[in-house]
Amino acid sequence: MVDKRICVELLYNSRLPYRTLAQHFGLTIKSIRKRVTKLVEQGVIRKFYLTLNRTACGSDVETKFILGQLWTDGTEHDDALIQQLGNNIRIYRAFKTTRNSFGFYAMAIGFQGLSDLTEFVQRIDCVTKLETDSLIFVLSPGLWPKLTNWHLPKVQNLTKDQWHVVRYLKDDPRMPIADLARATGQPVRRVRKTINLLIETRYVVATIRWAPAAAGHVEAFLRTDLDLNQSSREKFANWLYDKYPLACWDALSIADSPSTVIQYVSAPTIHILDEIEKTVRAAPFTKNVDLLVTYRQHRFDGLREHRLGQLLNHAGLNALNSQ
Repeated sequence: MVDKRICVELLYNSRLPYRTLAQHFGLTIKSIRKRVTKLVEQGVIRKFYLTLNRTACGSDVETKFILGQLWTDGTEHDDALIQQLGNNIRIYRAFKTTRNSFGFYAMAIGFQGLSDLTEFVQRIDCVTKLETDSLIFVLSPGLWPKLTNWHLPKVQNLTKDQWHVVRYLKDDPRMPIADLARATGQPVRRVRKTINLLIETRYVVATIRWAPAAAGHVEAFLRTDLDLNQSSREKFANWLYDKYPLACWDALSIADSPSTVIQYVSAPTIHILDEIEKTVRAAPFTKNVDLLVTYRQHRFDGLREHRLGQLLNHAGLNALNSQ
């Protein structure tokens, strides 16, 4: 449970010092450092990286998060198809589900962005069918207590000096303030003020790319249709998290189907996921539930990372695209 909570803290702010994490969890700095190092070595934490808040690419009305599912004629090579999907900057996560079926998460700006994404996928030779749904984040206080205002940055204009700090953070999000001051030629106090501003506003976010499967976990999506007369999306997400805190990650809902919640879950064995499905199915507020196990999940730099590079170039600062 501690390792998962460390990941959640680093998802929100990957610059958190080991000392702060140690105080938060009641552990020693050495213990926290060892845990984080192990998570990195296992591949659970794939990358510390910098990204833009989603509204930095467009307004809340324009920005759409998409869950896509596609079917193929069976001629594809799994990893090659997943990589091909990831070559589109709108797609930031792709995976295999069942035989001849794959899924992806994407971010599109406006109708044209969604249209271009759909056309890209449909033009892949082996693809025979595509379905997409717009998603809404279901913020569960039990699961994501800090992320209530994740999508609401308070400032959108940074100075040249502030962008200079961002440029070095993009290459190394955990670079110490003293090193940032030397690299940018700015006083330590000014650099610290810039970092505090970024953390407070959430306009530029230091986070992690994570992969529970690297620790041997099975990853899946639990798609649940609710009776909204007996429960809400938020109540359901909290209820499920209270029962299975180690398994539950982010929860989403389909924009055109407010009674449907898609809960991302992971567990050491498929049997635990089957148990979760049975528990949800037996709940009085559940109309229907499906468990969709995923394989070969890959996460990619997406539209927000691409846009961050564009903004740095516009500020006259070249950014390295570290992978």
